[in-house]
Amino acid sequence: MSDSIKQKMSELREQIEYHNQLYYIKATPEITDLQYDRLLAELIRLEQTHPQYAVSSGPAQTVGERTVETLNSVEHRQPMLSIDNTYNLEELNKFGHRTLELL
Repeated sequence: MSDSIKQKMSELREQIEYHNQLYYIKATPEITDLQYDRLLAELIRLEQTHPQYAVSSGPAQTVGERTVETLNSVEHRQPMLSIDNTYNLEELNKFGHRTLELL
């Protein structure tokens, strides 16, 4: 059982890193944000359940990725508010309440 969990976690890391490259470096994503978020959520869940198999340099433990160098940076007059991973009405309502509090 532990070997299959380690294997699953390794496969998820490879998939996520592959999709990070496509999205952040090549700007040619192959999957939707929802599909990506589900892969990452599964890896996070497995790492929380089996921390002995977590990898400190893995995609669930690191923030961001290099960005496409040809894109220009833009400074916004107002801060950009992130909707995070919002996929249902309850999460959307929470985001709306957080936004109203900040405004």
